[in-house]
Amino acid sequence: MVSSGDKYTSNDVFIIKSREVVAARAMREIDGAYILACRSVSLPKEIPELKGSVRAHLHISVSRVRPDPDYTSQDPAHSCIYDYVICTDLKGMMFRSAVNQVLGRATMKDIENIRVHANTVLRPQLYPGLK
Repeated sequence: MVSSGDKYTSNDVFIIKSREVVAARAMREIDGAYILACRSVSLPKEIPELKGSVRAHLHISVSRVRPDPDYTSQDPAHSCIYDYVICTDLKGMMFRSAVNQVLGRATMKDIENIRVHANTVLRPQLYPGLK
């Protein structure tokens, strides 16, 4: 199992203040797929809250990244399916449209973080001959 700590921050959206989440993440390979579990951690002294933002609480986030069987043989470098479940309290008052926008951006940022980790750490270990 691999574990790490992450800090995510969104930008202000019109009158909605930015949100930040401090979270611990663990990853494990199960049956050829990677399972990532994440939840908020409280580290007020080590990672103080940013001024002008609201610290959200991530109850749990679980994702599964697995090869796409329809494209693995054609393009293994770009062939995965990403399943994502999240339960979070964004804190404070927010409009539904803002919540949808923030969660969409947070999800895409998380996917990009996983992609970078996969390309820089996992890919060389799993596929040493793949360029």
